[in-house]
Amino acid sequence: MIAFNGSAINRHMETSDKNSAIFVLTGRGFDTILNEGGSQAWRINTKRASTFKYVVCIQNHNQNLFDPKQLTARHHAAFMVGKLKEVVDCDEVIKNSPYKRKLLVFSEYAKVDAPNQWPGNRNPVTYKRLEDLDIDIEGLEFKPMPFASDPTRK
Repeated sequence: MIAFNGSAINRHMETSDKNSAIFVLTGRGFDTILNEGGSQAWRINTKRASTFKYVVCIQNHNQNLFDPKQLTARHHAAFMVGKLKEVVDCDEVIKNSPYKRKLLVFSEYAKVDAPNQWPGNRNPVTYKRLEDLDIDIEGLEFKPMPFASDPTRK
C-alpha cells in the first residue's frame, strides 16, 4: 500500500493529461469493484471520460445503496487507483433517474491508502491532477484486473 500526503484540491479539468484522473466517490468496496471489472454506475460523458488514463476510487460511507460490510476503507479515503481501459454502458439503473449509467472499466489496479481525499463536492465525480495529492504513479504496484463477473466483457 502507498500512503499519500496532501489534501484534496478541487481543480476542474477540461481535458486530461498523462497525470490527470477521474476521482469518484463510491459506496462500493474494493472486492466489489474487482468483481465488477471497474467502478460504476456513473452519469458521465463517455467521450470526455475516455481521455483519462486513471480513476481514483474514494470511499463513501454515506450511501445507503450497498451493504455496509463491503466498505473497505475509511470514509473519504482513496483506496484504489485503476488504469482506465474503456467507458461502457452498464445495466444498473438508479431509481427515478432517466440517465444511462456508465462503467469505468479498469485494465489494472493498485491498492492505496490516502485519508481525507474528498473535497466535499456534491457531484460524486471530479477531475484532478495526481500531483495535487502527491500520488507517485510510478511508485504504485499495479496488478491486472481479474475477470469481471460479466463473462461477455473482455
